[in-house]
Amino acid sequence: AVIILNRRGEAQGLACRDCAYTFCCSSCAAPYRVRDEATLHCPLCNKTMDAPARCAHCRSPSLRAYGEGIRALAKKMRKRLPADVPIVVFEKDGKGDLPENTPSVLIGTDAVRPHIRWERTSTLVLADADGASATPDFRANEKIFCEISAIRFSLASSHAHPRLIVQTHRPDAPFFAAFRASPLPWYRAELADRQKFGYPPYALLARILAAHADREELYRAMERLQSRFEEIRSALQSARRRESLLPEEETIAIEGPYSLYPERQGNKWRAALLLKL
Repeated sequence: AVIILNRRGEAQGLACRDCAYTFCCSSCAAPYRVRDEATLHCPLCNKTMDAPARCAHCRSPSLRAYGEGIRALAKKMRKRLPADVPIVVFEKDGKGDLPENTPSVLIGTDAVRPHIRWERTSTLVLADADGASATPDFRANEKIFCEISAIRFSLASSHAHPRLIVQTHRPDAPFFAAFRASPLPWYRAELADRQKFGYPPYALLARILAAHADREELYRAMERLQSRFEEIRSALQSARRRESLLPEEETIAIEGPYSLYPERQGNKWRAALLLKL
């Protein structure tokens, strides 16, 4: 059996139960991941710190790890399975090889997929499969759909009686319904939303990224850049309309500047402009 959970380490983060303070990297402002019981780790700059005993804000000793990772999942599985059932945790970024002997239970992130021996895998579990749907990415649902479709194909083509188990908090989500019936209704609804909000395939997107140690200076520079793009857009549209190359209703949209997540990385603030062409 294979279990895929896209959260490395022990947990996704560490927070205070009393004041909800979340431990974040001082350089990146990104939440620390709980690498193990003694170490917090920044996934962006690799900075580490010892796991604290108290909240840095209110000094409460009541801390909790949230967003269970693959190491914590492996510990839970170890308690539930017989002692003679081997469990292997694959935590590498798609590098290296798995042990020669195929484990009875393999737990890893999506990076483990190229290393799965499909002909010997009868059951695959996608844990927290729709976690990525909460991210600010217009392609999030599409990515989940494609991931599940690829896994279904690999299982079905390599094993006579495959079993795919998908853990989700949203079983009624349209992209899951696409697997129980025809995917066409979901596909058409997804295209309609993208057309409504101006996303591919109905527009081209270009994102301009910038970073600076001074937040105010960063946004001043981005606003100057935005103004320049506005001038270019007006001139371009006027020229194209004179040549009857651009319909009157067609526009070039410039959105931003807006902050990225995390807003600070490597002691620099980050922001972006989004162009829809």
